[in-house]
Amino acid sequence: MFSARKSAILLTGMLLLSSVEGAIAAGFSDVASTAWYSSALTSLASKGIIQGLPDGSVRPDAFLTRAEALKTVIRSREKFAPEIVWFTGNLPEIALFPDVDQNAWYAAYVEVGFLEGIMTGYPDGTFRPGETLTVEQALVILRRAYEREGDVDFTASDRLQNIPGQWYTDAASEAVARNLIAQGSNLRIGSRITRAQFFSLLERLHTVTQENVYSFAGAEAPLAMVTPVVTPASYNVEQASSARTQTQPVMSNPQVAIPLPLRITPKPFEASDPFVLRIDDEENAALASTASVYASSKSFAVTIPTLDIVDFTISHPADPFSEQGLLAPLGEGLGHLFAYPGSEGKTMIYGHSSNWPWDKSEFARAFRQVNKMNVGDRVYVTYNGRLHVYEVTGNQIVSAKDMSPFDDAGQEELILYTCWPPDSTQNRFLVHALPVETIALR
Repeated sequence: MFSARKSAILLTGMLLLSSVEGAIAAGFSDVASTAWYSSALTSLASKGIIQGLPDGSVRPDAFLTRAEALKTVIRSREKFAPEIVWFTGNLPEIALFPDVDQNAWYAAYVEVGFLEGIMTGYPDGTFRPGETLTVEQALVILRRAYEREGDVDFTASDRLQNIPGQWYTDAASEAVARNLIAQGSNLRIGSRITRAQFFSLLERLHTVTQENVYSFAGAEAPLAMVTPVVTPASYNVEQASSARTQTQPVMSNPQVAIPLPLRITPKPFEASDPFVLRIDDEENAALASTASVYASSKSFAVTIPTLDIVDFTISHPADPFSEQGLLAPLGEGLGHLFAYPGSEGKTMIYGHSSNWPWDKSEFARAFRQVNKMNVGDRVYVTYNGRLHVYEVTGNQIVSAKDMSPFDDAGQEELILYTCWPPDSTQNRFLVHALPVETIALR
């Protein structure tokens, strides 16, 4: 599917990078000195915590993967350096998580992150290194990595309203109280975090730790995060509980007053996820039958009857910024980018329409006949313990550089994506599908 040229074009479009006016900050080709995050990136770069990509960019507006975030936060703390060195030369043959490659660049960081309780994985036993990080996940892992002795103990009146199931409230409260949120960062609970947003949080936390002060002495007053469009409690990502205690002794004379609690009013579960039906209800026997035919035992997989695709694994690339990284998932199934099933935005599932003649694998031409899909055809995606059913609404052919179909991040939509015509990289063929029902699997 991908040639080197095509991969570069696709990546450029995916990241929606635009030309930058004005001076360039920190030597990064895509960071203007006037950007709200430029000083944070300059500071982190000067300390060797972050580096530019081979093309000189840092891609501040791109979303951050879990593996990237873990590596960056561990590199920012010198105390973890000996562990990284040791694990780099002594990686266990068997990974901690079934979806972690022990030969990958992030493997040693996963070992240290788990050992130190920074990232401990999901309830289903996976780590999901290529999954994009959310704001609340970022706040929690930063708090874990920079856990201190002799810090403030948040009382009930100081915290965000402690809503059951929302495990990030202490970390969010602390970020607000310590002035870790920069003006212009526009953090929103439930949203994916960009590289600029994460690096800004990290730089402020790293600074106050080095200076042994409580809060970041920025020019602006401490900010509250934007009141979020709250995802339901069942959107449970990595839980904030760990073997480490989260109650710490009171610190005297903090340098910033604790702000008033940030109030978050969650939507009812039913309102935020209206399609979910449970197959153990008697009246939903038909759905149970559908689930038995099309659901997968895998954590992320797809069945497309029209294309004779049955239970193909879907993987998010651990490295979405290189040709090799984008191609990696296609050796064992299909690739994924952008939003995830069940959330707002566009979910891309990409695959080969053709490949080298000697590649006879079942995945080499998975989308070769994707143009045969008709309006009303169904696509069945298993993700996070649910079967998401989509119905095709249409298709389109666009140029290789055109990523406008992914611009609107509002309504949930599934888009199948491949090169077109087969044996060519000239255009892209897209199949659009909307959600019609979601079945909670047992």
